[in-house]
Amino acid sequence: MHSEDFVTISQIGQNVYKMQDKITGQQLAVKKEFFSSVSELKAYESKLLVQFQLKHVNIVQYYGYFIKKLNEYEYQLYVVMEYCEGGSLENWLTQLLEKKGKTSKSDLTSMLQGLT
Repeated sequence: MHSEDFVTISQIGQNVYKMQDKITGQQLAVKKEFFSSVSELKAYESKLLVQFQLKHVNIVQYYGYFIKKLNEYEYQLYVVMEYCEGGSLENWLTQLLEKKGKTSKSDLTSMLQGLT
């Protein structure tokens, strides 16, 4: 997996991009993280290894990651994960708060079912 394997479609969050795999055509979410030390990078990698082990229908699936060395001190880590068309729970809750808590019963039911 390399950055050249993907085409950026759009930015969907802070440092998160909707991308398409050039070979399979699959749409994915790719998060880019920057690190200025190997120790920071290794600590983040440890957290990722735990996330890769989580398997549940309501948890975004992580497919892999790769690292690009930018220069002697800086690294860019790309985390490749499942793209969820509906957006994140955080975005959904933010939109709910912006509507001052007015939402339909079916929307709330869907969200709560996703948490179980």
